[in-house]
Amino acid sequence: MHNPSRLKIRIYDVTGRETFALVPRIMSVGDHVIPIPAAGLTSGIYCYVVDIGGDRIVCPWCLSNSQNDFRKNPLIHSRLI
Repeated sequence: MHNPSRLKIRIYDVTGRETFALVPRIMSVGDHVIPIPAAGLTSGIYCYVVDIGGDRIVCPWCLSNSQNDFRKNPLIHSRLI
């Protein structure tokens, strides 16, 4: 990716319910850290979907109660190239 692009992130639980959606925004090329507020999420398996430009990335995400520090301020680190 060589130009700024529209980014949208969504997180779904295993039932397919959307639990988080980042308001679409234009992001420049480079490294970005996106904080995801997980305070209301329970332990379990989630799926996050990243739409950037015309591309879509879908990845599993496991959140456990033992990750207390992570649950306070979890992040998705994205490198847009």
